[in-house]
Amino acid sequence: YMGKEMNGEATGGTLLGVDLTKEEDINSMRERMLPASAKDNYDEKLEMARIPNDKYPRGEPVELKAPGEDEPFIEKKIKRPGVFRRMLFCCPVKEEETQRKIFLHGRVEPANNVRNAISNQKYNVITFIPLVLYNQFKFFFNLFYLLITASQAIPQLKVGFLFTYVAPLMVVLTLTGIKEAYDDFQRYKKDKAANSHQYKVYKSNGSISLKKSSELKVGDIIEVKANERIPADLVILYTSEPSGTVFIRTDQLDGETDWKLRRAVRYTQHLVDGNPDMSPATVKGYLMSSPPSHDIYEYTGYFQLEEEGLQMAEGEKRNEPLNLENTLWCNTVIASGWAIACVVFTGKETRSSMNARDPRSKSGIFDLEINYMSKLLFFFMLVVSMVLVFFYGFHSGWYIQYFRYVLLLSSIIPISLRVNLDFAKAIFSIRINKDDEIKGAQTRNSGIPEELGRVSYLLSDKTGTLTKNEMYFKKLSLESAQYTEENIPEIQKILKKNCEKYVGPMKDIEERMGLAPPEPAAVINEESGSANSAHASFASAQPVSYTHL
Repeated sequence: YMGKEMNGEATGGTLLGVDLTKEEDINSMRERMLPASAKDNYDEKLEMARIPNDKYPRGEPVELKAPGEDEPFIEKKIKRPGVFRRMLFCCPVKEEETQRKIFLHGRVEPANNVRNAISNQKYNVITFIPLVLYNQFKFFFNLFYLLITASQAIPQLKVGFLFTYVAPLMVVLTLTGIKEAYDDFQRYKKDKAANSHQYKVYKSNGSISLKKSSELKVGDIIEVKANERIPADLVILYTSEPSGTVFIRTDQLDGETDWKLRRAVRYTQHLVDGNPDMSPATVKGYLMSSPPSHDIYEYTGYFQLEEEGLQMAEGEKRNEPLNLENTLWCNTVIASGWAIACVVFTGKETRSSMNARDPRSKSGIFDLEINYMSKLLFFFMLVVSMVLVFFYGFHSGWYIQYFRYVLLLSSIIPISLRVNLDFAKAIFSIRINKDDEIKGAQTRNSGIPEELGRVSYLLSDKTGTLTKNEMYFKKLSLESAQYTEENIPEIQKILKKNCEKYVGPMKDIEERMGLAPPEPAAVINEESGSANSAHASFASAQPVSYTHL
């Protein structure tokens, strides 16, 4: 915005060669710059450009950056560093990336080197012991026995063998550490399998190579097959369907089990279909993508075609806007067919990573209940110990006697309960993993398996969420009889008898209502497979409504 001033007052200005004082010029600029879906969103910005300079003083001009005439507009979201960050760092903090230009031959502007490896581990070699101890001693139950054990190092408070206090606590901590290490190792193996999975990568020279998921970078053109995990956030360039569509499952991302339709970029789909020797990586063009975001239901960008000698229809532009329908988010799965797509976000910049929470230690309701009851028992111990001191007498050193009574009564809170509880959780987890009646079940957290016993109600928006759309016959209840799995042969006989007796559906009901005369059944010639019947009619003579039945 270049304002023109006269006598200290703003008299007008130009934006991209348009006079901002004329309403019709502003409207024509909006029609030329913005796609239809974005016109309403930028009314406020256009109005802002027309505000006189008394609100935006000289030296702080309003700036609206627009692409070329053939390029759609993309909103630039700039996250500026906060006051705390500017005070903490001596040097200026680099602003986050706004737009990303990805050429199909692999070049990315600005350069991006975010690693695509996934890691769901809670611990590493350094943090394992500190975090496990913290997660255990944040509960009053374990902290109480740690203090009781430490008190036995003081000669005046010693009331028994030190081993009787140390051994149970060490058993609890050791067993908990083994469980946490095993769970974290299982997560490590799962991450390693996902990171080591190889995908086909198409090069601009026409060659094809294999690359691990953890080695993928922004700008790579990869092929994803049916039932394969999407390794990064992608924009679809080509699919196995001539229409350029593909169905995906997003249950691991948003919990929805229904299939969703996605579409390839129209230009790349048509170019590759029309030339068998061409691949999406050899197409001359680039993707202009919006910056990384946590919103899984929104994406903005456009594809710019730079192919020379390509015949375009009259009025047809060489760019195509992109939205959510052109994307494949990380951790979704292609339901059928295959697709070739361009990597736009990797690693921590993917939608799934930006919406994921850091791994945390979970505690069951039973653990919280035990912790609460142990606090009540501890308060009871303090009261009883004070009563005993009162009857003993408040002589010199009575407070030492008081603590000795507390130590003697500490068995009221049995540490063996904690040992039994941890052993029970480990056994529950092992048996769930090996149960033949629930094949495929896997205990991902051995610290809360008992929570399954507290489930009273299952709330579901549709039956497919629970049944995976696979239904099995259990019982059929009619007015006169009930049939179960054991009666399936009897049901088959009844169906066969009635199907052989009548031609077409519901003929017996039509006869009982007097709506149609009985028709002989069609006899099938086993050799020729043709129907021999004088009245082999499979349609009723007149339409009948059975709503009242």
